[in-house]
Amino acid sequence: MSLQDRFELDRPLGRGAFGTTYLGHERETGHAVAIKCLPLAGLEEWKPVERYEREARVLRSLEHPGVPAFVDAFEDDDPEQGHRFVIVSEHIAGPTLQAEIARGRRWSPEQARALLRELLSTLDYLHSLSPRVIHRDVKPGNVVLRDGQHPVLVDFGSVRDIAAQQADGGLTIAGTAGYMAPEQAMGIADVRSDLYGVAATMAHVLTHVHPSDLPRDGLRPELRDLAGVDEGLGAVLERLLDPDPDRRFGSAAEVLRVLDAGGTKALAPAADAAPPPATALARREEEPTAVLARLSEKPRMVGAEVQERLDFVRAMRVSLPTSLGVMLGGMALGIVFAAASLPIVTLPCMLLSVGGFLLTPFQKRKQMREVYANGEVTRGRILQARNENGALVVTYVFRHEDREHRGMLLSRDPFILNRVEPDTPVLVFFDPAQPKRNAGLLPDELPKDLRDPPAPA
Repeated sequence: MSLQDRFELDRPLGRGAFGTTYLGHERETGHAVAIKCLPLAGLEEWKPVERYEREARVLRSLEHPGVPAFVDAFEDDDPEQGHRFVIVSEHIAGPTLQAEIARGRRWSPEQARALLRELLSTLDYLHSLSPRVIHRDVKPGNVVLRDGQHPVLVDFGSVRDIAAQQADGGLTIAGTAGYMAPEQAMGIADVRSDLYGVAATMAHVLTHVHPSDLPRDGLRPELRDLAGVDEGLGAVLERLLDPDPDRRFGSAAEVLRVLDAGGTKALAPAADAAPPPATALARREEEPTAVLARLSEKPRMVGAEVQERLDFVRAMRVSLPTSLGVMLGGMALGIVFAAASLPIVTLPCMLLSVGGFLLTPFQKRKQMREVYANGEVTRGRILQARNENGALVVTYVFRHEDREHRGMLLSRDPFILNRVEPDTPVLVFFDPAQPKRNAGLLPDELPKDLRDPPAPA
C-alpha cells in the first residue's frame, strides 16, 4: 500500500537538508500525523538513508509522553515524487519553544522549573534504555509544547544509539551551533551532551538571548546576573553548560535530584569534588555479574529494524557468503574474459564483483543489529587493546558451551579510550547458534543504571 493510499498530505511543516516533513492525516482514522519523506533521487551518498533508518528504528522502540508516538516507516513509489523513504509519527499540536521565544513569551520561575523537569524526565527515559538513546540536537526548535504547556522532544534525525555506533564504526558530527556541546564538534556525544543542549535551550527560554550571545567567562556562559534566572536554577544551568563534560552533571536523574534540593548543591564548582578514578569501572569485579543479572530481568529495549531497504539494495540482499561469492565470481569471470579479449563482457563482470564487495558491509550491519536485539549476553575478557589512528581496537574472548570464541570491537570515543585496562570486562552480545556472530560493549557504553551494581538489600 502506498503513502497516498494510507495518508493524505496537507502542508509542509519543515524542510531539512535532504527531506521534508509534512502535516497529514491517516485516511482510515483521521488522526493527524507528521510525515517525514526522504526522496532518493539525486542522493549522492548513503549517509542520509542510514540516518532515516536509524531514526525510524529508534522511534519504533520508544514509548513516552515526551516523544512523538511512532506510526510506521516504509518505502514509497510515487509516480510524481519517485522512490522515497517515509517515517510517519504522531503530530504534536502546539507551538515550538522557538516560536514561543520569538513571540516574547515569559516564564515564571515555577513554570521554568516545571518545563526543565519534564525535559529532563524525557532525557532520563531515553538515556536509561539499553542501548541508550542520545538525541544530539536538543534545541528550542525541536521542542513542541503539547497543548501549549508540556514539552515533547521531536526530530530524532541526529539520534545515536550504541548499536548504530558499533555498526557504523564511528560517530558523525551532529547538532546546532549554540546548543551543541563542544565535544560534539569532534564527533563525540554522550548523555552529558544532551544535558548541555537542554541547558542551552533553557538559557534561551529564560533570557531570550541566543546561547552563542550569552556573556561568558572564557567558554563558560554566565546566567545568574541575567533577569529571570534565580540563583539556584542559574547555578544548575551554568554547571550543565560547562565546556568540560566531566564538570557537568552525569545524568538527568542527578539534575532532577539537585532541583528537588532547590539547586543549592550546584553552587559548589564541580571541580571541587574529587572525580571518580578513570579506571574505577574496570576494577569493580562484581559489576559484570550485576549487569548480566539486570539485563536478564527485563528485555533490552532495542527498536525493530525498519522494513526493507531500498529496492536496489533489497534486490542484492543475500547472505554474507553469497555476497563474497558474487565478488570473487565476478572478479574471476572478468579476468577470464579479459584474457579472451572480450572487453564488452569484462566490464559487467568487474562491476558485479564491486557490487558484491559493497554489499558486504550492509549485510554485516544487519547481522550486528539482530545480535543486539535478539542475542544472548555474557561476560568476555580482553585479549588485546590497541590504538590505531585514534581509534581503540579491542580483541576479546568469551566462552559458550565450553568453547572459547573471539570478537572485536571498535570505539572512537576519547572518554572511553583512557578507561580501558587489561582487566576491563566486556559485555558480549552473541547468537548462541552462531557464536562467531557477536558484538562487544565496554561498561562505559552502557546506561548508568546498568553499570552500577544494585544496592545491598
